[in-house]
Amino acid sequence: MARSFEICSFWAASLALILGLATLVGWLFDLHALKYGMSQGPMRSWAALSLLFLSSALLLTQMKQRTSVQDGVRIALAGSALLINAMMLMEYLFLADLGVDRLLPYEMNGRFPGRLPLNTALSFALFGVVIIIFPKFTRLAKNLAIISGLLSVVASLGYLLKVPELYGY
Repeated sequence: MARSFEICSFWAASLALILGLATLVGWLFDLHALKYGMSQGPMRSWAALSLLFLSSALLLTQMKQRTSVQDGVRIALAGSALLINAMMLMEYLFLADLGVDRLLPYEMNGRFPGRLPLNTALSFALFGVVIIIFPKFTRLAKNLAIISGLLSVVASLGYLLKVPELYGY
């Protein structure tokens, strides 16, 4: 059973890495199909970068024999995603505009054009914490991963049911 979870985790992380990379290429070369996929709006460039960082860190976590350099890279990737998304959460919490959302390319739509929706930023931030603490605090990491996953499920249901309140601002 544990082996099948490892395989599923590997493929999910690989697909997330490809999706994040493809979306960033779409933003870099202004390729509508890669930025939008099959949705009405584009994937935000910060979401693509967070996906890329977190999926790469997750793939490093799964390596059987890790070196301290690989662990450092894993923590740096997860920490970068955590920092980016924590700053966006601070913007929501303190009603501030730190300008983080405008550091990468974005399209002018919505109240905060480049900012990730609250639930997306929270989910990415939680998953960054999960990857950083996983080897030492397994139970806490699993609980935070479940919360992060539930936030993603709620957002996905919002897209499927066309209820913007579940995935938007």
